[in-house]
Amino acid sequence: MAVVTGLITINNKQVLEVDAAPGASAGTPAPIGSLAMFDSGSLGVLYFKNGAADTAWVTVDLSEGADWQLLGNDLTGAGPTTPNELFCSNNNFDVVFRRNAVEQFRLQNNAMLVGLSASIGGRLQVGQTVADSDMMAEIFNAASNPIIKVTRMSRLTTTGVATATQDFAIPTDKNALIEVQACARQTAGIAGAAGDGASYIRT
Repeated sequence: MAVVTGLITINNKQVLEVDAAPGASAGTPAPIGSLAMFDSGSLGVLYFKNGAADTAWVTVDLSEGADWQLLGNDLTGAGPTTPNELFCSNNNFDVVFRRNAVEQFRLQNNAMLVGLSASIGGRLQVGQTVADSDMMAEIFNAASNPIIKVTRMSRLTTTGVATATQDFAIPTDKNALIEVQACARQTAGIAGAAGDGASYIRT
């Protein structure tokens, strides 16, 4: 247990000076919300009491750059595309960006939404609908939510006797103009040679 070498009590909370980490071994008693300061001679550490147990002390990180700076950050890592510092969620929750308390941008699972507010006139959705084969970009008019434009890039495969299909869901109360641009490359089969190609556009 750390030895308390100094103590100040403020509104039933304590500010302690200790000679070791207060959460080590049996811990150091103090009310929840108290602070403890430890000076090892080469490093000063601040602790916060966040639970009832004597060992319930957590370190308050005071190191330079430990937080995300408002004026920019110097990132580290093996290279520009592999930073150590991330702006992210550590579980499967959306990351939401707001301006003036209104959501404007959202990172979803396999998708990105831009402009969820009706006041900015619409929404752009870029996401993946089928793993490894389908990418989709949709623009919505947020006032009445009709689909204005859908761009979808898909990879379909078929055999010589099977037909590959791509489905588009159109709301029953909407009109839609669909333009399909397709390119094909043969990789196997008996109706041609591998590498044969074709393309077409249909509206």
